[in-house]
Amino acid sequence: MIQTLIPFLIAADCLGLAVFLIRVLKKRVEKRIEEIGNYIKEGAKAFLAKEFFGILIAGIIIFVIIAIFKLSIAIGFIVGLLTSFLLTYAGMRIATEANYRTTQASLESAEEATKTSMFAGAVAGSLIPLLSACLTLAILLLTRNLDIIVGFGFGSCLSALFAQLGGGIYTKAADVGADLVGKVEKGIPEDDPRNPAVIADLVGDNVGDCAGRAADIFESINYGILTILILSSTIALSNISYLPFLSIFGAILMNIITIGINDWRRPKKGLITAFIIFSILLAGWFFFISSIYKDIKIFYCLTTGLIASIILFFIVNYYSGERSKSVVKTAKAAQWGAAINIMSGFSEGLESYFPAVIPMTIAIILSHHWLDFWGTALMLLGALSASPLIMSADIFGPIVDNADGIAEMAGIKEEKAKETLDILDSMGNMTKALTKGYAICIALLAATLLMLSYIQEAGLRIVNLVEPKAVVGAIIGASVPFIFSGFAIRAVAKTAGKVVEEVRRQFKEIEGLLEGKAKPQYGKCVGIVTSSALKEMGPPVAIGAIIPIIIGLLLGKEALGAYLIGATGAGSGLAFIMFVAGAILDNAKKYIKIGHFGGKGSEAHKASIVGDTFGDPLKDTAGPSLGILIKLQNILALVLASLTL
Repeated sequence: MIQTLIPFLIAADCLGLAVFLIRVLKKRVEKRIEEIGNYIKEGAKAFLAKEFFGILIAGIIIFVIIAIFKLSIAIGFIVGLLTSFLLTYAGMRIATEANYRTTQASLESAEEATKTSMFAGAVAGSLIPLLSACLTLAILLLTRNLDIIVGFGFGSCLSALFAQLGGGIYTKAADVGADLVGKVEKGIPEDDPRNPAVIADLVGDNVGDCAGRAADIFESINYGILTILILSSTIALSNISYLPFLSIFGAILMNIITIGINDWRRPKKGLITAFIIFSILLAGWFFFISSIYKDIKIFYCLTTGLIASIILFFIVNYYSGERSKSVVKTAKAAQWGAAINIMSGFSEGLESYFPAVIPMTIAIILSHHWLDFWGTALMLLGALSASPLIMSADIFGPIVDNADGIAEMAGIKEEKAKETLDILDSMGNMTKALTKGYAICIALLAATLLMLSYIQEAGLRIVNLVEPKAVVGAIIGASVPFIFSGFAIRAVAKTAGKVVEEVRRQFKEIEGLLEGKAKPQYGKCVGIVTSSALKEMGPPVAIGAIIPIIIGLLLGKEALGAYLIGATGAGSGLAFIMFVAGAILDNAKKYIKIGHFGGKGSEAHKASIVGDTFGDPLKDTAGPSLGILIKLQNILALVLASLTL
């Protein structure tokens, strides 16, 4: 009985605490700050409105096709699609409401600014996994139909891919366009109000990092629950069915407690302390769950997943941290030109994937040893249970980045406020890097377990890679992440090119713009990036969705299993490499900017800006989108197994 009641009681508590945090965020804001915040808010809403229309059209077509074969999966699909987009919007809205309030709070104290941004992150970090788990639990209770949950996972994943890829193209095209003309050609500071692309750049932080990551984490949690239900071979309302919900709801509660009791007077120390407190509380919660089920191996598996995710944090930070050896070496290489700077950063990224794989593989082996595939699914659940705090820290990053930009645009001169926002922005860069690495590694674990779920559902005992069709499937699967990434990066390049042309035009044609005597036409750049990003995201999504269907229908279920092995292995590696390389190049630029190897304005700094521009679409567009793609292809195979194979 206790297993049945606890998830509902915790869910109610979490919802109440999240509402309380939202009320805490409401602050009076100066008009000059609020005006810029509203520009960003309206730009983000306009982009998501157009994106939703495109997702809805695609969703209706897919719904009709699936409904012809199995209505239950189609119903789950459309519910997952719409729910995922709702959370995409919620993630963006929370960030755009909190960014200018963080700017205002910085005028009071560093503690208030940190609280405002972290509380906003905690709202997103609580509501997103809460809604994901609640909806899955509701489906399980009301229908006892696993097909609906499979469809729900497929719909949420497709929506997440649209959100992450479209938002990634938007944010990096705007960022690259603003930097190349503003910083490189005109020599004006980042987020300078004279730059016509600055509003589009700030909007991009929200539709890319906030909205896209919200959808990504949402569907990852769906998959964690789904794989447990499939691999345990039960959809009945037995005690064990409630274990994933106990884990997720408990993690949400631990996150809110951590954010609430933590000391935020020293921002950087406070963030590290929050991770320590949360990890200890969560491990204690896992022990409580294992005591309910009277099996200590459950605690072992859940905690192994949590420890693996913590180790991954350290590995990502070792390579891409602000003052890591890789960053310093890459910054030093910028003294010899942009080409060598890029080579150095990319080589460090290539090196980083091998050590990142080690903790994941050890976690898989240990958990499988303890409780077979069921234990591996629990290990994923343990890693996913860190997502409330990860999501909080991830949303925190774009909020403080925007807050710093808003302060620049609003002309805030108070040294204390500027110092606070610089510290928070530095923290935000760190959290964004760590959380993207976490999301990509979780994608690998989730995709691996979904692949095992597909093999089970398709009735395959093994995938025979000696069989010619399976070999062909594996080779094609390994090639798809590369063509997908090529399309995604090219989309950023094409869109950024249009932004560069528009910014150059405005500086040339608007008299007095560079001198600050005239106002830029911000809306022009926002419109260009919006329309181009939505147009360019179609081909890579189509490639990722259509090819596995063709493989499954033409070559059979074993070839599709081999395809998934190739796509998952190559895709996760490529995603991690691109993300880390981009983060290293970004932090190398920042390292030079603060006074090393010639400092701001030096030849090394100019070379590092080019390197950072090269790395931007790798770490913020192609890399994160690939993580979702490999999950989409595995869930798509599971849908095919349910429909035809």
